[in-house]
Amino acid sequence: MAEKGKTDSQLLYGVIVRATIERGSILATTLPPLKEGYYTLDAKDSGNNNLIAIGSDHLPLFAPGEISYKGEPIMALFGPDKEALAILAEEIEFDYQISQEELPPSEIEPLKFGWGEMKASSEEEESVVEKSYIDRPTATFEDTLFKISTWIEGEFLKVEAPTQWPFHLRDTVAHVCNRTQKSVIVYPQEHFSPKDEKLVLPSLLASIAALATRRFGQPVELMTTFPTFKSGVKVWRKTYLNAKGKPLREEVKATIDQGAFPLFSEELMAQAMVGLIPLYQLEAFSAEVEIVLSPTYPSHFYGDLGYSSTLFSTEAHTSNLAVAAQMVSTNWRTKYYGESEPRSQFFETLSITKLRDLIGETGAAADFSRHSAVYKLQKRTKQHLSPFFNYSRGIGIACGGGLSGFSTSSDLHTASKISVTLDTNNEVTINTSYYPSQKTFSLWRSVIIEELALEKETIIFVANDTSQMVDSGPEVLSLDVERSVAMLTHCCQAIKRKQFQEPLPISEAVTAKMITAGIEPLFCSRNWGCII
Repeated sequence: MAEKGKTDSQLLYGVIVRATIERGSILATTLPPLKEGYYTLDAKDSGNNNLIAIGSDHLPLFAPGEISYKGEPIMALFGPDKEALAILAEEIEFDYQISQEELPPSEIEPLKFGWGEMKASSEEEESVVEKSYIDRPTATFEDTLFKISTWIEGEFLKVEAPTQWPFHLRDTVAHVCNRTQKSVIVYPQEHFSPKDEKLVLPSLLASIAALATRRFGQPVELMTTFPTFKSGVKVWRKTYLNAKGKPLREEVKATIDQGAFPLFSEELMAQAMVGLIPLYQLEAFSAEVEIVLSPTYPSHFYGDLGYSSTLFSTEAHTSNLAVAAQMVSTNWRTKYYGESEPRSQFFETLSITKLRDLIGETGAAADFSRHSAVYKLQKRTKQHLSPFFNYSRGIGIACGGGLSGFSTSSDLHTASKISVTLDTNNEVTINTSYYPSQKTFSLWRSVIIEELALEKETIIFVANDTSQMVDSGPEVLSLDVERSVAMLTHCCQAIKRKQFQEPLPISEAVTAKMITAGIEPLFCSRNWGCII
């Protein structure tokens, strides 16, 4: 924990004042009389630095005169008294002109992928299955609480914040405050973010707090709440079958609503595309992923980045194809799932044979065929069985490969870094900018024990600040266990080669790019999952 150079009498508290309409313009702002020591910040105070970068996308700190979504920050109010601030914030009035115009289309180019000739197939097409699937937008049930502290200490601007992406927060604050990156030090705080609530918003809020510290020359504590949203996804699929129910060709289009400001859009489209590519073999396939805008909160990671939403559509559609062919879903999958060279160029998986075996084992354990037959029979009767009988409620199946982290083409993936140090007392320190889960850390520790022949008590994970950490990228990358294990193994083997030739301590660092072997598919999975 950093020692803040401040006292309570110097401290400024901050609140965010937000838009109460979905779309429109701010015609006028009426402020209550502000006593000495109370200040405001809005878009004009940030000058040309009102936009913060998130990959190739951008998000404004404050609404620049135009409101894009309800709840968008318009200004921040600062003062020495929390209660007085809350009252003053309620008294601020905005004169809006509500926009009736349609939203312009997104400027993001849709992602397309496919193979084969879509106009006709080599076999006679007997039937068509055309369905739409919707995964509605979801938000956290309660707004997430954020507490950000900023202060000046010597030549450094220091920030305490719960964040899943410390170096993005540092770089964003440096940009907004016109400082060098090294002159900003971030102290990441412990947090619980199961839906990636603290991935992007801490960077925005810390920038507002830091801007106030720079402008007013006082330490700031900004406490506020924000919701976290998952994108809504609509998928349309049209599949042409032959007389035996074999799929021949398929058209797919996914539309993803990312709210007012798309974030991680390129990566989201890539991950969504992986979920759209079916496991059954096709002569021709054509898919498109499109981003659309809406006057709602920007959405991004929510446990994942679009893969599960589109995979849901693929698995539901697969079951509908089985129904059209009058086959049990498990049997249809076992019959028509197969290897695909075009698919493997995008998403490399274990062999389909292993998935077929898994489907057979899982289906047998769940007695899938019997449950499926009972449900079909009872659907034909006028008087249905009681829902208290579990075999009367239907049964479903879904399967697929696991996906985590970012695509191999992402700069965030390739630049991710991990460092390992072997000290004079044979203690190993892992240096990374994110906090892995307990399971991941246990796995990392087992790798080091095996490679360096050490006791587990000598392996520690040190929480530092950004002046001492290496930049491992956003915390979501820690879920890519295969990648992080390969990086740790690389470091340990390099240390082992030097261990008895060079004096301790020995430090080795590696980036994900350094362990990449030639041309790789965008995504790679080393497991299959099946649930009934």
